[in-house]
Amino acid sequence: MREIEKKKNLSSKPPFFHKFSFLDRFFVFFPISGSLIEIDEKFFLNLNYDSEIKDPFFEEERKFWESFELSFDPPSNLKSLCLLISQTCNMKCDYCFVSEGTYGEKDSLMNEEISLKAVDFLIENSKTKNIEIDFFGGEPLLNWMVVKKTIEYGNKKAKESGKILRFSLTTNGILLNEEKLNFLKENFVSLIISLDGPKEINNIHRRLKNGLTSFDIIIKNLEKLKDYDGYYIRGTFTNKTKNIFKSAKYFYEQGYKNISLEPVILEKDNSLSLKESDIEEIKIEYEKLGELIYKEKLKGKILNFYHFNVDLSNGPCLGKMNFGCGAGVEYLAVDTKGDLYPCHFLKEFEEFKIGNIFDGIEENKRNYFIFLNDINSKENCKSCWSKFLCGGGCIAHSYFINKNPLKIPKDFCELQKKRLEIGLFLNSI
Repeated sequence: MREIEKKKNLSSKPPFFHKFSFLDRFFVFFPISGSLIEIDEKFFLNLNYDSEIKDPFFEEERKFWESFELSFDPPSNLKSLCLLISQTCNMKCDYCFVSEGTYGEKDSLMNEEISLKAVDFLIENSKTKNIEIDFFGGEPLLNWMVVKKTIEYGNKKAKESGKILRFSLTTNGILLNEEKLNFLKENFVSLIISLDGPKEINNIHRRLKNGLTSFDIIIKNLEKLKDYDGYYIRGTFTNKTKNIFKSAKYFYEQGYKNISLEPVILEKDNSLSLKESDIEEIKIEYEKLGELIYKEKLKGKILNFYHFNVDLSNGPCLGKMNFGCGAGVEYLAVDTKGDLYPCHFLKEFEEFKIGNIFDGIEENKRNYFIFLNDINSKENCKSCWSKFLCGGGCIAHSYFINKNPLKIPKDFCELQKKRLEIGLFLNSI
């Protein structure tokens, strides 16, 4: 595994407050307490970190901020496995980060022995009651019988061990039929459907292996999904398909209310990667979408955009978000041979192999990922206002873009802060 210089890991507080505006309304967010208040424009314009604020609420917040000691034990318990149940695919998407589903290897399907052993591995190595298995690929439905057997076996073993095991499955939808969908619904499997937008956007990058377009097949197969709450339509946008607002609005108008549109994750020099010049345009797209969600919310309607979900009802989970995504510690990926990786994104990099389901996890590599996950290991995060809402971003993304898992791409930070501001605004309604 590639080593990096390990700087002294000092915990650092975010700033006392962060102010922002959206749709001509003005807000102050307090990162430690998780409080969010609305203020008038005059107060907003005059408010800065040097302001002497004679306000009881601000004074209480400042006392809390000054006295708060940041001390968290990093999580060390395995909670979730991503099964790369199919390292092959029936599509050939331009931006695929796993070599058409093969992860740089020969086409392969996970056999039943490996998948059931993975279930046992998760149950035996998790200390919490709630655990999860994600089916990923390639295209998982190309290995449907093993998916089905794994779910049945997992439910049985979880019941015997007193665990609550949840499943999710990411699919392009090509092979999704009524029989499969009914089984997945009956077993409360969360579905993530890969679709980038309306036909003219989706078909730019997402084609079948024979070169034909995919949209018409998928949209027909998704008709029976609308009455099921356990799904997300998950799209990817590139520098050629930055139409976030148009795509989200299209899905919403078609009856799909749970939507996620993700920035493409590719190396900097890839022709589809987002460029610095794209960021302001994307922020405007987010603002248009935030305004649409706001107007629909006032009508009592719901458009659930994943990246705007900010729940402050119980305060931010500082301990959890101080640790980030949990890759390599709480979350592991299992390939078709039973080898373990920190996450599916890092499967192609042999240096990140962390063990296997037969012999277990290599402790030194696990400790390395505990270090990488700690948000205070990331210089740019230490004093960021959004650190406890963000968690420091994706380790794999940082590695892809900057060849350093601790160096977070600037564009991610810019977009994440914009999404969080809009999410905080929508949370205030």
